[in-house]
Amino acid sequence: MVNNTMKEVKILDCTLRDGGYCNGWNFGKRNIEKIVHALSSAGIRIIEYGYWDESYVSNENLTRFPDLSRLPINTYTDNLVMINYGQAAIENIPLCDGRINGLRVAFHKKDRKNALAYCRALQDKGYYIYVQPMVTNSYTLEEFRDMLKDINELEPAAFYLVDSFGSIQEKELTEYLEIATVLLKKEIALGFHGHDNSKAAFVNARIFIDKCDDRILYIDSSIMGMGRGAGNLSTEIIMEYCNAFWNAKYLLYPILKNIDEVINHFYAENAWGYTLSYYLAAHNNCHPNYAKYLENKKTLTVTNMNEIFEKFSHDKRVSYDEAYVEKLYKDYMERDYYDKENDDIWRNKIEDRNILFLAPGKTITTYKEHIMKYIEEKNPVVISINFDNDKYPIDFVFMSNLRRYQEWNEEKFCSNERLIITSNIPEKRYFMKVRYSDLLSKQELISDNAGLMAIHFVLQYPIKQIALAGYDGYQYDEQLNYFDKRMRMETVNDRKSQMNILIREELLMLETQVDICCLTPSVYMCSNCLGTDSMEE
Repeated sequence: MVNNTMKEVKILDCTLRDGGYCNGWNFGKRNIEKIVHALSSAGIRIIEYGYWDESYVSNENLTRFPDLSRLPINTYTDNLVMINYGQAAIENIPLCDGRINGLRVAFHKKDRKNALAYCRALQDKGYYIYVQPMVTNSYTLEEFRDMLKDINELEPAAFYLVDSFGSIQEKELTEYLEIATVLLKKEIALGFHGHDNSKAAFVNARIFIDKCDDRILYIDSSIMGMGRGAGNLSTEIIMEYCNAFWNAKYLLYPILKNIDEVINHFYAENAWGYTLSYYLAAHNNCHPNYAKYLENKKTLTVTNMNEIFEKFSHDKRVSYDEAYVEKLYKDYMERDYYDKENDDIWRNKIEDRNILFLAPGKTITTYKEHIMKYIEEKNPVVISINFDNDKYPIDFVFMSNLRRYQEWNEEKFCSNERLIITSNIPEKRYFMKVRYSDLLSKQELISDNAGLMAIHFVLQYPIKQIALAGYDGYQYDEQLNYFDKRMRMETVNDRKSQMNILIREELLMLETQVDICCLTPSVYMCSNCLGTDSMEE
């Protein structure tokens, strides 16, 4: 079925701009050319090339530009660039020379009046302006009506409804649309920019198209949905819809070929797409970077994460503030009391003895004989970290990770009398509960790494030596990281490399306080390794 109205639906592809959140805008010159060629070959006639941002240095491999000198212009398409209000001073923007067809200006609600004045100044320089008020559903309906009066006076090329957090629902979207179709001048195009945090980007795009009046409509999308967090509406999906229902003649093959040759490589390095954490961010109308921060901790259950989101103040939800979410996270993890009633018993157990920490790396299986020999010869206090099993004579289980605790709580491998927990763990029966914040490392990326927290804990007592087993380090292949596949936790590769480096540095520093040896191969490369072959990195 084909609709035959006066409505004109245009796809605006923003892969090179929104997709840049996945790779730091470092697409590479050749890949930029391939993406542009694929889009133009597919029939996409509006391409957004990236951000105009004065804080960046000119680089042909990046799609974040301090000026337009390196912008790769395509004569077959309308070429746009976005400016986040505040990132390019009006006095530094030259008169329009025709190299681009327009500028999109994105701004937060608090900056609306100044941003629209900025748009007027850009118009005076000869640019077509596309107005992009971020988080449209942060405006009350009355505030939205008031903004449309200013938009009608400005008369930009287009005005957008922007679902920045992928949180807008059909009823809400319809309310804004009804107001816009009545109040917005017909000559001003209406656009929709949707994110997929709630898996509703495509549905909302269809609602937007179906409910809009007869005018030019812009639908933003990116190849394979490439974009921050859960990503965007997928170009290939909206193309097919437009072909089926709006008389479009887009060619799908060039896009699929580009996904195979280019986009899939970026996805493999830093995947985007729907996750429960991004959904929770949308559900609580919070910036998706908060979800990314909490998810990267690898310590929280979905329930824990939602409880943290519910603590956000309204004014902090829209713009990402890492210091704010870090404080909320640490306060949440410290929310329970601590109890060292058995401190004297513990001290007597470990005083002047060796401590053997068993981390869940694969080598505790492959080097079991070597580890058991150490146990027989040294008679250490054996402490496992966030797991328990019957393969070793484990004296205590150190538990600091909420997700691991939930798994343990379901299976109950060890008795509570052997359980040492940090104060973020909501368990009422234990041997000892210690203050979570006392054991954190100073480096944020590894601040609550369980293997380091356990070492910090025993260093509060007079011990003889620490031996480490299963401290393998983070390998790119997740299947190599844990002896039990159920313990796998996906982590982005570049974070793994950084974490390996920082943990190695921390262990070297801790070796100045106590003798630390590795019983199994480790990428952390303890300086004292007891008879094991070195591990290739």
